[in-house]
Amino acid sequence: MNYDTPIIDIKGVGEKTQKLFAHLGVYNVGDLLTYYPKDYDEFKPPVDIINAESGEICSIYACIAGTIHQKNVRNLNIITINIADKTGQMQLTFFNMPFLKKT
Repeated sequence: MNYDTPIIDIKGVGEKTQKLFAHLGVYNVGDLLTYYPKDYDEFKPPVDIINAESGEICSIYACIAGTIHQKNVRNLNIITINIADKTGQMQLTFFNMPFLKKT
C-alpha cells in the first residue's frame, strides 16, 4: 500500500464510505494521511480569570466556589456554577449537562 492506493482498498472502506470521503476531497491513501479538518481545538496554557477575554475560548484553572445550582425549564436542564481563582470569580452556565453536577 502506498500514497496512490485508492482508499477503497483499505480494509473496512466500502463504496458508501468512499463516496463520503470523495465529498471531502479524499481519494487515495495520501489524501487521507494529509487531510486535516477545517477546525480543531487548540488547548493553550490556562490563564487567570482576570486575564480571560470575553468571547474567546480559553482554559482556566480554578476551584468551585459555592454551591451548584440546577434548574429545569421545560425540557432544558440548566446548571450554574461559580468558580474562583486567586485573581477573581466567574459564573459558568451549562445547558443540558446534568451529569456535571456529580462530576
